[in-house]
Amino acid sequence: MFSGRRDAARRTIFAVIGDLLHLLRGVPLLPSGGPALHVRSAHNAATSVWPARATQWLLDLGDSWGAAFPSSHVAAAVVAALCALRYWRPLGLLLTPLDVGLVLSCVRAVHYAVDAVAV
Repeated sequence: MFSGRRDAARRTIFAVIGDLLHLLRGVPLLPSGGPALHVRSAHNAATSVWPARATQWLLDLGDSWGAAFPSSHVAAAVVAALCALRYWRPLGLLLTPLDVGLVLSCVRAVHYAVDAVAV
């Protein structure tokens, strides 16, 4: 929108919101817990620093059981990147590797691989 592509921005926002609403319809039908419910968290030097402890505290405080499949944040990021590739290719090329990193990073901690790939 800030680049003057108002119509493309509206279409992208509509696509992301539509995708999220579509996914939210399926969560009550297919509730599933992620790996964090079945695999113990690591306890080492990397998990003892304050950012890791704060992240774990937030997850313990507000994580919702049953919302692992499908991965809504991966879906929203992928739709946004696809729209960017369509409407503003340089931005899409910038977002694509970030999306791949997002998909890879969410597997094991929050999602199973199928949760991220199924979107």
